[in-house]
Amino acid sequence: MTISWSMLVGVLAIWVVVLALMLKPVAFIGKVLRCACVVMFAFFLAVFFYSAIHERIDLDTLQYYWMPQIGSFNSLFATSRCAFLMAGVALGPGWGSVVTLASYNSFRTDAERLSVWVCLTHVTIGLMGLLCCNVAHDHFEDHVGMIPLHVDEKHHMQFLYLCFSYFFGRFSTTPNLWAFLFFGMVFLSELCALVIQMMSVVTALFDEFESLRSKRTLVIGSLVAGLSASSVYFCTQLGFSQLTQLPNLAMFTQLFISGILLIMTTWVYGRVRFQCDLQFMLGKTISSFKIFFIRFATPIFLGLCLFQLSILFWRDQIHHVLIWISQGLVLVTAISYMVYKVTQTNGSGGQRLQQCLAPHDWHPVDADNRRFYEEIMGISEMLVIDANANAT
Repeated sequence: MTISWSMLVGVLAIWVVVLALMLKPVAFIGKVLRCACVVMFAFFLAVFFYSAIHERIDLDTLQYYWMPQIGSFNSLFATSRCAFLMAGVALGPGWGSVVTLASYNSFRTDAERLSVWVCLTHVTIGLMGLLCCNVAHDHFEDHVGMIPLHVDEKHHMQFLYLCFSYFFGRFSTTPNLWAFLFFGMVFLSELCALVIQMMSVVTALFDEFESLRSKRTLVIGSLVAGLSASSVYFCTQLGFSQLTQLPNLAMFTQLFISGILLIMTTWVYGRVRFQCDLQFMLGKTISSFKIFFIRFATPIFLGLCLFQLSILFWRDQIHHVLIWISQGLVLVTAISYMVYKVTQTNGSGGQRLQQCLAPHDWHPVDADNRRFYEEIMGISEMLVIDANANAT
């Protein structure tokens, strides 16, 4: 349980930065994240193109690195697993969450179109990052003759970072600069992901418990303090050896909660009302095929992602205590609150669920939009909005 004091100081410094950002208004946080993403993407493009030029990457090399390996069942299974998990990440920290998107999008903003661009950008950066990782890995293996099996890794990214450090050290022009750009990009990406996740948690708390908004500073400070205290464990040797499993555990929780949210909104809340709300909020017509795809195809995709993660847990022999603690806390908290909300209603089981899911505690922020929504929902079971966003 020896603590790495240098790592502890760095972790606490990061939490101080996060606390300072979280106490600022949402508009300021958005500007900081936007600027950080621009700088991060500029760093990534510089490293990507210089690495491609340095290693003389051609079309044959791109085809070799990007074409999926389907020569055997194991390679096909590994390829499909990576594809599913990379797609699942788009629903996680990089995007924020459904709660964050719903809370900070303006009324009648076409969030569907923005979501498409988010996914396309995610795929593009993922492919570019895959190319960079393969180039650095092969360069290190060719010149040093080491593979991951030769290294006693305490973290699954340890060998890859070693490859990149050696790769940048071989550059003839300002190797330290390229190393700074790469690791600076990694730092900014993780910092932005951390802030976005904190925004998702805080937004959910303040939307559900409006009385906490007057105690915003206290709530955010307490949350950051608790997370900072838990980070101390991962600055020890034992905690660092388990740190590699946290991203997979976080993705498992994210996908599981997304599946529950999907079932509640499209099945319990109802397909018609769900489609109606989407059309009203987005200001565009949502086809029944899209709703059908969301109701039936998306749960299958989420189930496959959870299955792939379960295989990773079994392969990496993750400690059962870590699984029970991380997932148990989330599930017990969520289920307890769900049961509490259901007990506050009357009627049969189905009626109780419908009452809990009824939109009586959410509405458009603008008073006119809220009044229009209440009038429409009170006289019609279905709202149809044409391409010009006019209600009929």
